[in-house]
Amino acid sequence: MLQVQDMVKFRKHSTKEMKERFMGMVQTVWSGTGQFLDTYYGRKTEETTNTPANCFRSLYDEIQKLANLK
Repeated sequence: MLQVQDMVKFRKHSTKEMKERFMGMVQTVWSGTGQFLDTYYGRKTEETTNTPANCFRSLYDEIQKLANLK
């Protein structure tokens, strides 16, 4: 996933002063909070696979893969 790869590159190629500042990820969604949470927790059915909740799941899965490599 490109977002995770970008963050890894930022950390790898940043100055030593900046490296410690890249400690997490930011995920934004272009939907209402309620809609995101309802689909993320399965309270509503997702009509397509291209949803904010699935994007977040993919992002989280990719971060977990990197964590397991350490």
